[in-house]
Amino acid sequence: MVKLEVKDDRLKVKVAGAIQALTMKAPSFLPILWKVPIVEKELGNMHVATDGKAIYLDPESAGRLATEELAAMLLHAALHIALRHVDA
Repeated sequence: MVKLEVKDDRLKVKVAGAIQALTMKAPSFLPILWKVPIVEKELGNMHVATDGKAIYLDPESAGRLATEELAAMLLHAALHIALRHVDA
């Protein structure tokens, strides 16, 4: 189960749709998303970011993404975590 720390209901629905899309298209990457929380956080000019401990979503800009775009960005962030491509 994905740990979702998002207050914005619209963003929750969007993330749920993105996770569902990943379940269908890239299920082998879901365990990465189960290990880190997805957290709502203002990021300025970024939609999605990670520090290796969590995946952060900007509520305004990530909320404007199409579901497939958000799924791709979550997958991208998960791969950064899996491959340890994060700044310490």
